[in-house]
Amino acid sequence: MFLGGMFTELLPVWIVLISITIVGWIIIVRIKKKYTTPSTKTIAFTMHELNKLHHEGLLSEEELERAKRSIIKNTMSTTTDSHSKPPKWV
Repeated sequence: MFLGGMFTELLPVWIVLISITIVGWIIIVRIKKKYTTPSTKTIAFTMHELNKLHHEGLLSEEELERAKRSIIKNTMSTTTDSHSKPPKWV
């Protein structure tokens, strides 16, 4: 009977501790998600879409050239040329 009585006395404490742990974990996940999500929205266009917008008169020549340069710059910074340098392990 001693173990049964101790179990019934500790059960509410364990339930509270587990509940606090679960709620804390949920709060941490939500905070982490909020701060790791990029705050700026990026709108991506392909060159074809930009040319189409230009032909429809929605983009000026200057805007089209600026957008093309931006796409090329971003592409160059995010891609690597595997033929320019040998890998370090060679």
